[in-house]
Amino acid sequence: MSSSSANVQLALSMLSALGSQDFATLEKVWAPALEWQILPASLNRPPTVGREVAIEALKGIGSILKRVNVSTALDAAKAVDTVTTDGKFNFTNEYIFTVYIADGVIVKLKEFTDSAFALSFGAYLATLTPPPASA
Repeated sequence: MSSSSANVQLALSMLSALGSQDFATLEKVWAPALEWQILPASLNRPPTVGREVAIEALKGIGSILKRVNVSTALDAAKAVDTVTTDGKFNFTNEYIFTVYIADGVIVKLKEFTDSAFALSFGAYLATLTPPPASA
């Protein structure tokens, strides 16, 4: 795929928007029924369905993340997009995104992450969430 491809440019604009927490751009590039799947399956994470649901989830963890650096390999025999994130949690991790595009918008994302890291990050997020109020 050429780096000048409209689909590549759309995916790159999404990655840039994720890195800068530009939610207005994400609204434009994601389909209303966006499906975001986090893999591997051993994490037992159900897909996030819906553009607004995904954006609200990102806003929820956005205060933890202070910088996302995106490096992209294009026009290679093996092309991999990785996102390295450094934040208040003091971690660096690589992600691989597979982006599905239809009718000029992103309809599905598959995010492959380090399962050991994802489990520890989930435990950290749980410490930030207050327990539910008792009824």
